[in-house]
Amino acid sequence: MNDHILSDEAFEELRAYIKLKSGIHLAEHKKTLVMSRMMKTLNQLKFTTYDDYLSYLKEDADGDKLNHLIDRISTNHTYFMREEQHFDYLQEVILPELESRESRKDIRIWSAGCSSGEEPYSITMVMHKYFEKSWFMWDAKVLASDISAEILSQARKGVYRKETLENLNNKAKLMYFNRLEKGYEVKPLLKKNVIFKRINLMKRFPFQSKLHVIFCRNVMIYFDAQTKADLIKRFYDQLLPGGYLLIGHSETIDRNIAPFEYVQPSIYRK
Repeated sequence: MNDHILSDEAFEELRAYIKLKSGIHLAEHKKTLVMSRMMKTLNQLKFTTYDDYLSYLKEDADGDKLNHLIDRISTNHTYFMREEQHFDYLQEVILPELESRESRKDIRIWSAGCSSGEEPYSITMVMHKYFEKSWFMWDAKVLASDISAEILSQARKGVYRKETLENLNNKAKLMYFNRLEKGYEVKPLLKKNVIFKRINLMKRFPFQSKLHVIFCRNVMIYFDAQTKADLIKRFYDQLLPGGYLLIGHSETIDRNIAPFEYVQPSIYRK
């Protein structure tokens, strides 16, 4: 298995390990992609075979090596206000509901699988715009999580290429971002209201309280049917009555798995 040739046996072992540790279902046809994206890593580590690399992965107690692998083989393509209908619904329906019934002025929203941070910052922009002058009265921080420590570090920095802001008007760019020589940086107004935390969705959720809204968009496409079903049940249990789950526009939920009320495509209510 020299020259970084990934044998069928090693690929199956790698797929099984990724599934066990992260829940991600790596399709059989991804073998060539794995080889092309991992070549640089194997060269840097001076491994000549994938057997050596698999042994290296399995010695990893804290998961950092696995997270690096997932970063290399995943497509983290996202931008601000992606699938904009969700943010319209948040502003026009969900926030008015919460404003009318949450006397403690406490809103709990989770961006699960937040990648490089565009989603949770977008959520925070919508909340700030909606509450305006009463914003300071609300405890409305967004919890943003991902399995990758590397991508979370990038999200905390809040620095983005201009292309990721194309869905924002000039007013939003001026209010929420500082212009850099090459791109934009999120202002403290948003940063201080997003809490980034490393969470593996396959493990027990670390919440003491139930949530009003969960965004988990374009994440479950990486899971097989059983893993996705188990996760949806756990999302349902984690939501307060009347809470919302928002998923990617290409995704659906089988209501035999959890008794969510269908609201509109990709929006479900407990």
